[in-house]
Amino acid sequence: MADLIIQGSYLICALAFAGLAGLALMTRTRSRQFFWLVMASLATVIWALIIWGDDAAAWTINPTLTIWLEVARSLAWIVFLIVITGLSRRGAESWVKQGVAFGLIVPLALLGYVTVADLLLVEGLSGHSHFFLSGLSRLTLSILGLFLLENLFRNADIDQRWATKYLCIGLGLVFAYEFFFYAEAVIFNRMSEGLFDARGYVIAFAAPLIAISVSRAKYWTINLHVSRTMVFHTAAVMGTGIYLLAISAAGYYVAQIGGDAGSVFQTVFLSLAIVLLVSLFASGSLRARLRGFISDNFYSVKYDYREEWLRFIGTLSASEEDQSLNQRIVTAIASIFESTAALLWVLDARGEAFHPEVSWNFEGDIDSLEMDHALVGLFVEDPSIRQVSKDDTQTASFATINDRPVSFLVPLIHEGILQGILALGQPRANRDFGHEDQQLLETVSQQAASYIAEARAAAALSQVQKLEEFNERFAFIAHDMKNIVNQLSIMVQNARVHGENPEFQKDMINTVANSVARMKSMMADLTAVRERSSEAPLERVQMSPVALDEILRQVADDWQKLHANMKVDLPEETMLAQVDEKKLRTALGHILQNAWDAVGEKGAVSFHGETRDQQAILDISDDGPGMSREFIQNIFFQPFKSTKKGGYGIGGFQIRQLVREMGGKLDVHSEPGQGTTVRVTLPLTLVEMKAPAEKAS
Repeated sequence: MADLIIQGSYLICALAFAGLAGLALMTRTRSRQFFWLVMASLATVIWALIIWGDDAAAWTINPTLTIWLEVARSLAWIVFLIVITGLSRRGAESWVKQGVAFGLIVPLALLGYVTVADLLLVEGLSGHSHFFLSGLSRLTLSILGLFLLENLFRNADIDQRWATKYLCIGLGLVFAYEFFFYAEAVIFNRMSEGLFDARGYVIAFAAPLIAISVSRAKYWTINLHVSRTMVFHTAAVMGTGIYLLAISAAGYYVAQIGGDAGSVFQTVFLSLAIVLLVSLFASGSLRARLRGFISDNFYSVKYDYREEWLRFIGTLSASEEDQSLNQRIVTAIASIFESTAALLWVLDARGEAFHPEVSWNFEGDIDSLEMDHALVGLFVEDPSIRQVSKDDTQTASFATINDRPVSFLVPLIHEGILQGILALGQPRANRDFGHEDQQLLETVSQQAASYIAEARAAAALSQVQKLEEFNERFAFIAHDMKNIVNQLSIMVQNARVHGENPEFQKDMINTVANSVARMKSMMADLTAVRERSSEAPLERVQMSPVALDEILRQVADDWQKLHANMKVDLPEETMLAQVDEKKLRTALGHILQNAWDAVGEKGAVSFHGETRDQQAILDISDDGPGMSREFIQNIFFQPFKSTKKGGYGIGGFQIRQLVREMGGKLDVHSEPGQGTTVRVTLPLTLVEMKAPAEKAS
């Protein structure tokens, strides 16, 4: 059973790609892309059938022919990718064409040399060398295939990516598996039977994925653009491959020299070599040198500005959970120029000094820079980037900070104001600071300065908002205190007449106790922090239903004790509403106080309530002088505008805000000489009818 599964691996592969070729032939499109798709599929079918027949002992094939068939299969797919990416057309980047051609010529030359040497029986080409060179050739082709696939996917637009993504996944699986398979083979000088037997199944997986792209093939034509990142990664992979190949060859000779203990020496040698490789690629200096080499030799400009800008903005715009804004600025700029250290001074809120906010790899304490400091004066006089040099009299004194070398001094300027100063340490690799570096550093420093200025403005605005909120709460409390004082004053006046009455004394004690409780609550509100967003300045809190009818009767009773002639007409049924009892009492108290202030002791004030359409409608009316419509619109609800002597001008504004916070509505109806009615409408959560209480007989 196991033999059948292994033998079926390449047969399944052949059938899968035969189906793919048939699907491509059935399409109406007859382009070069489809021609090479059919050729590559048929080449895969022939290669898979040859290996299947050889494993099943149906025939015997020369190993060299099998290798050439595999190379032909890989070449067909690579040519197919070359056609899709447009490298076969005029206008493609010449050096890219040359690189692809080199990637094709080298493996063919290596394999050709091995084949000719075998035919001519050249002495000196051992079995190990034969295996090594043939494996290297196929490893190189897999790297070239991955290179083309990466750029195919990277340069596709939305429609093209929709069509080609499954092609990239399928062929990416093929070439990645081949790379791993042959890398393992050349390093350890052996072919893994498990990887070999499973290869047919793995490659077969690619056929249905490519078939999906065949159905979307009208978007296949893509112009190739080789990214710096891909060139860097390709160079890293190529370098890794060459290194591993050299190490594997050296390991082979170590094993030969070691005699009986050769396998031990070989294992130790390869382990140390891999550790050395990992250490090299973990080196920032090595990566910096490689990037510099690629920029200098493969591109006409030094930076991929789109990529650098997107990475820079992405870093600055990241969340503040891990790093502050100033830390992100240092990280973003230092990474562009491969700096090994950075130091950022930022102007304080008062504009009196620059304080060190971020110190990366600058050991020891860093002093603040006062406005008369030489470095500040240098940038105030000439706000341009300075490359530090001991030969420059202006920057020589800043060549080192705490014994750490400094390469650049960068002013962060926004709208003509020096927001900060950035000192960059030496880059990981020696580099020339040219015009492109100057322009890029100026651009990112200006953007960083704008972020610092914006953050400072946001902080200042936040402080102003907090102070404004505090002042608003304090104004509300002052107004509430005035009403409490008025109520206590009335109580004192009444005490001269009713002071000997025990019932009056009891009511007076209750009134004083309630006043004290309200004042304590107001002081607690003054110190509480209430967060309000600019989009929703009115805070709405989900509250539990309360008995609205009981609260209204208590408020009415309290005011009738102060003004016995106040008329009260409230509904008898139970009313439940989601309101804040304290806010409701405060709002109604302000309305009643305003009404009595308007009419005086001889006037008339009524407190009427009713339920309608699941709403409680509360009307407080007076027969005072009334108000004009213009006064209500322009003055009554505006804070700090008052026509009362000693008034704060905050009452109408506070009443409306309190009612809105409870989800209610406030309306004022008034005409000059006809009194005023203030209506408060509150939504009810549940209305239960209760029979009126029976009168005592």
